[in-house]
Amino acid sequence: MRPLIAVLATLLLTALAAPLSALPVAGAYPSRNNALAAPSDLEREALELLQRERRRAGNFLLEWDPLLSAVAREHSQDMADHNYVEYVSPRLGTIEYRMHRAGVSSANNRSVIYRIGAMSAFAAEIKRQPVGAESATHVGIGVVSKGVLPRELYITILLREKRSTLEPFPTLPLPGRAYRLAGELDPGFSKPMLVVTTPDGRVREEKIPLGPGNRFDTTVSFDAGNGKYDVEITAEGRLGPAVLDLMRCYVGTPYPEPDTTDRAVKTPSNLRLAERMIFDMVNRSRAEAGLAPLEYDDALAAVARGHSADMRANRFFAHVSPTHGDLTDRMKRAGIKGRRFTENIAANADLGSAHRGLMDSPGHRKNILDPEATRLGVGIVLGEEKQLFITENFMQDFLAHDPATVADDFLRSVTAARAARGIPALSRDATLDRIARENSEAMSRVGKLTHETARSEMQKTRLNVRFVQIGILQSIDPPKAEQLAETLKGKYSLVGVGVTQSQAADGERMLWTTVLMGEK
Repeated sequence: MRPLIAVLATLLLTALAAPLSALPVAGAYPSRNNALAAPSDLEREALELLQRERRRAGNFLLEWDPLLSAVAREHSQDMADHNYVEYVSPRLGTIEYRMHRAGVSSANNRSVIYRIGAMSAFAAEIKRQPVGAESATHVGIGVVSKGVLPRELYITILLREKRSTLEPFPTLPLPGRAYRLAGELDPGFSKPMLVVTTPDGRVREEKIPLGPGNRFDTTVSFDAGNGKYDVEITAEGRLGPAVLDLMRCYVGTPYPEPDTTDRAVKTPSNLRLAERMIFDMVNRSRAEAGLAPLEYDDALAAVARGHSADMRANRFFAHVSPTHGDLTDRMKRAGIKGRRFTENIAANADLGSAHRGLMDSPGHRKNILDPEATRLGVGIVLGEEKQLFITENFMQDFLAHDPATVADDFLRSVTAARAARGIPALSRDATLDRIARENSEAMSRVGKLTHETARSEMQKTRLNVRFVQIGILQSIDPPKAEQLAETLKGKYSLVGVGVTQSQAADGERMLWTTVLMGEK
């Protein structure tokens, strides 16, 4: 019998579960007492068969995980007891819910479930169609036998790619308290970030200091009211940013009962329709958050589809392609210009689960609910056993700015920066303003940085200034004082600022700024 596969979204949690069907009580810190002590004889046989196929394929052998195995056995037992082969238990909810509840964090999981007659049939099935997840490092296996003649084996396999080691973290923190978050990143990862979704749906993030041996030790504050907190650790790896760990915590409220509603979304045979379905899900989530809808962009979708196809063909799952580079590279090759681009990726057999998984991940949620995003393209390709590779490419269009307002705001930032250094504010000079504006207009016309117009006009104009320093900038966003360090020198007393904005046929908008600083 062919397996039924439920591939979790990009970032789903793993956690501890009881050996059979009873969920552990969610407490301040989860206990490890519910982990399995050892696999059963059937589970050991299934593990040996799985390892044999991985060895034959040249993949890393898996480490048996007692916590994942407890979750896997629980699900297999429930399927056997209630005669179903589905990802969602009619009584216990989803596998990831039980992982979340116990509080043992992980990300990058895949689950596979089977109902099959004998281990020999299981061996033939995984030889014909390997379970996959070549990058997995750990496995949980639950095998439950039902009946004699005929006998049925219910098998749940949970694969995990472990990228860090975490110390225990609370499932039910106390309101207003801060808790220690400590652990170690695997080699090859750096620049860790803490990203948290608070009960009001907002996302906050901060850098995590990294010590010797890739150790980190920080705190998480549960000070944004009662409710659900999703706590995520991300880091930079060889193939770009990745989520290493994700925990779900409830503050000031009991851990909720499982949602046993099967919210699976049937994937249409036309994957272009599936892409639009994901787009609609994103806009519904934005509407619930009070945000404007995104516009669908076919050019972005083509780039997204190309990345999904690349991940499938080259058997990787990351934002940076070994062959086609990162998101910026892909947009440049496609000739797409925007103020900013972001990307979400998911691998899942179900559209609804993919979207929920991305919304559960604080970093991906931030992209979906970005108030400055204006466009979205979705690309989906079909992989093995109905697995969908999903890429979402978000873009922010270039902003139109009022040049006079940009100039005024720039001067205010210069004045504030000088005041912080104990330096008097600059006096704005009308003649310097005029010359600066004319130079910026000339740069806009020729499309490059130049100070020739400013020099020519200063030679023609009688200036009551002993010395003038010229600063020129080209930028997408309004300039800041720090971009022209000369403005923060105390020897200058006069200033003129000229800003203009150009717009190309492809929609690109560019600010051209000239700053003239004078000594009397």
